Amino acid sequence: MSAATTTAPAPALTPDARISPRAHVRHTGALVRRNLLWIRQDPESMFDALLMPVVFTLLFVYVFGGSIGQALGGGQDGYVQYVIPGMIAMMSMTL
Repeated sequence: MSAATTTAPAPALTPDARISPRAHVRHTGALVRRNLLWIRQDPESMFDALLMPVVFTLLFVYVFGGSIGQALGGGQDGYVQYVIPGMIAMMSMTL
């Protein structure tokens, strides 16, 4: 009643089939251009992308920082050193 179906594994890419570094730069430039054109049409999206990391940083450091820092045993300073790199990574992903 139930037949097992298997799929063949995908063949490994040869070095010739991989994308060149020059093509990576060209594709990245195309994405940057599209995003800049989008921001030009909708400038509020850039405001949101810059404002949200600041709001999250203030929220997690000052509102949750005291209680979470005490629970972790490192105090607020230890928690701030833990959370700020994550906030920077989040901001770099949203821009």
